[in-house]
Amino acid sequence: MGDDAKLRAATDASTSLNQNLGVLGTDDAAIYIGLLANTPAEDGSKRALNGSKRVLLGVTGITVIKQLPVSMNLYEVKHPSSTVSRMLANQQKNLAALVAANP
Repeated sequence: MGDDAKLRAATDASTSLNQNLGVLGTDDAAIYIGLLANTPAEDGSKRALNGSKRVLLGVTGITVIKQLPVSMNLYEVKHPSSTVSRMLANQQKNLAALVAANP
């Protein structure tokens, strides 16, 4: 199942989902890992206030800057326009800027 298909499956009411999406990609700046997780809603339940699941999408970028390991995490609560590929592209821009700012 592709990463965006896993994201769509996360909204299925029968799915109890906390998934490691694994390595999403690598580039000159970093390696990127994805995750999907059910997160507690404001009332402490695992449901959003409207009763639907509240799913968190995350992309972590890991790199080394000046011999120190660094990770940068980007998360959003899943919504209809969420895609893993969009989140990955945003995180790649973030890590490229971080690495460029710390030669």
